[in-house]
Amino acid sequence: CVCVPLDPAHPVERLATVLRDADAAAVVTAGAVARALGAWPAINTRPIIVLDATEPDAVESRPDPPLALHGDGLAQIIYTSGSTGSPKGVAIAHRAIARLVCGTNYAQLGIDDVVAHVSNPAFDAATFEIFGALLNGGRLVVIPRETVLSPRAFAAALERNEITTLLVTTALFNQMAREAPSAFRFCREVLFGGEAGEPRWVKAVLEAGGPRRLLNAYGPTEATTIATWYDVRALDADALTVPIGRPIANTEVYILDRHGEPVPIGVPGEIFIGGPGLAAGYFRRPELTAERFVPHPFDGDAGARLYRTGDRARYRPDGVIEFLGRFDRQVKIRGHRIEPDEVEAALLRVPDVREAVVLAQGNTSDTRKLTAYLVLAPGAQLTPVDVYRELRRSLPGYMVPARIFIVAAMPLTPNGKIDRHALPDPGDIAEQGGNRRVHPRDPLEHMLALIWEDLLGISGIGIQDNFFDIGGHSLLAAQLVDAIERICGQSVPLTTLYTDSTIEQLAQVLRRGALERSAPVVALNATGTRPPFFFLHGDFTGGGFYTWQLARALGPDQPVYAVHPHGLGESEVPESIEAMAADRIRALQMARPNGPYFLGGHCNGALVAVEMAQQLTRAGHEVLIVVVLDAMAPWQTKRVWPPIATEEPDSTPLTEPAETIDASAGNVFMQYRRAIRKYAPARYTGRIVVLRSENTRDFRRSLGWSMVSEAVETYDIPGDHHTSITRHIAVTAARIAACLEEASRRYALSGAS
Repeated sequence: CVCVPLDPAHPVERLATVLRDADAAAVVTAGAVARALGAWPAINTRPIIVLDATEPDAVESRPDPPLALHGDGLAQIIYTSGSTGSPKGVAIAHRAIARLVCGTNYAQLGIDDVVAHVSNPAFDAATFEIFGALLNGGRLVVIPRETVLSPRAFAAALERNEITTLLVTTALFNQMAREAPSAFRFCREVLFGGEAGEPRWVKAVLEAGGPRRLLNAYGPTEATTIATWYDVRALDADALTVPIGRPIANTEVYILDRHGEPVPIGVPGEIFIGGPGLAAGYFRRPELTAERFVPHPFDGDAGARLYRTGDRARYRPDGVIEFLGRFDRQVKIRGHRIEPDEVEAALLRVPDVREAVVLAQGNTSDTRKLTAYLVLAPGAQLTPVDVYRELRRSLPGYMVPARIFIVAAMPLTPNGKIDRHALPDPGDIAEQGGNRRVHPRDPLEHMLALIWEDLLGISGIGIQDNFFDIGGHSLLAAQLVDAIERICGQSVPLTTLYTDSTIEQLAQVLRRGALERSAPVVALNATGTRPPFFFLHGDFTGGGFYTWQLARALGPDQPVYAVHPHGLGESEVPESIEAMAADRIRALQMARPNGPYFLGGHCNGALVAVEMAQQLTRAGHEVLIVVVLDAMAPWQTKRVWPPIATEEPDSTPLTEPAETIDASAGNVFMQYRRAIRKYAPARYTGRIVVLRSENTRDFRRSLGWSMVSEAVETYDIPGDHHTSITRHIAVTAARIAACLEEASRRYALSGAS
């Protein structure tokens, strides 16, 4: 009896292909999955055993099969991407699983352990999770996928369930390190692997407390999940890579040259793996098995073999192994092994596709994506959206290219081969297939578009583009939900993205959820040891997004709150800067009743921030610093702006293209201008830091703020009024961080508590 784990989320065509290839005797399932599978003729030709069935005849009565188990007998067949155009089954023996989790030297597993089951059962990491717990008398805790994809919910689940042992993909580890770096501090052992590790995320987790042991694990499915391990607490401060370490117990690892000879220290070669953890081969693929599982050159046993991984590596002087990449085209994306040849074969099965090339682009696990280039049959009207629909019928989501380009012809080398290096740069998504796109029509849609562009790494997104058709996936979906909550103060269920997957649809969901009544003060980062930085953005279309970027750039130790401007969803805008400040102070003190405070603002938000500092100081609260980001004092503004009486609301010059902003934003802008023209701030005794962009340096050095306070410091920042908080956000954030750190130091030296 051999188990073939399946992912019910995979397309039915792929599930049917696996069942046929494995010659499965029956499908064992439960609940809604059973009902869904039973509706597909390609699958229900085999008996479906429903474990939670209530009808007496739902489970066919049959005698138990005779069991004659032994170590070399097959325990499971796990299907992975295949270079021949279809998935291939890796046959895993009982002995190999026992070697993975019993008597190990890399993980201490016992009866007191609580192991989290967070991977897909059809993914080889589940072998470690399930059998690591059950074969050692421990407890297995299944954490729902939706929880795993939400960093804060996942962190809470790890603590609540007292998880001691956890294995995650490198992509998921990076997401947790970015969004909730302290999530693993209650775990005893956390292993990550599936792609090359990145030192910055490892350091972020360790600096946040980390687990007791943090291990980088390496190993292909053919070597039963894990072949080497490395304790990353030994990671050098200036490390550029995370080593994959040394072999686990009962495992042999060699680095050989093209002649099959061991390479010297520091010389790259191919990783070969041997020992009882090797798979029996590829199920019913003798030729492929012979190609990849080769005779063991250093073992006298005629039956001994080594698996040639196709992975490049080298030894360090201390004997530790460093991973260098691949010899072939195989790639890893979010922990999944993908053969571009299989994706190309699926594309060529799409009607009217004549040529297809698939490339993996991006250097890190966070940015790596598949891009497909297609040549169509003459006269074909196929669009990238049509191709996406076809691919999703046969390929799992992680194998569907993030971008699809339709080109007139493939560039060729002088030898007549496709010149992959000459294929067009993905660049702007608007270039794909010449599709017409509908641009954002109001501030909410514009805000969502900015978030999508940041997460997906592309520009020109239309409000009717499907998130999952332009490179979105489950991990990015979780980041999108988190970003919306942090920026807008409104929670969106992750499942909503699978039904409302366009900006247009998602904006409608948010409006139905009363976004217009969301909190005016939103925590972008509520953790950290420093006084909180309350930042008032002055942009009605993207300021919340840019403040989110600023919060990320300032780092995990700096609490940051976005203070949204009046008019962003509110029906009434106060007529004076003083009234705006008083209203936002009430909201601010709901989050932080007492100081000290860091305040800051961009554009007109800076004026409100200065007035808030005035009112808070008069009320006895400490304001340590006010950061004025590219905003002129009101009397300087009056000199620049023309009189308002002759202007019509719809002719007001705005900071964003007119097509991206509705008329209401222009009206609100006019209300702010009237309020600013009336505003005459009192003398302020506190510290003001003015950051000037390149397009405001022709005005007075302090932009007029020296008339408000004697304690004014002025610094130049790159970019203009807009790009200083977008393209140059890292430099701007570094300057703000230095100012906040100095304010914290002064406060600490003052002896205040």
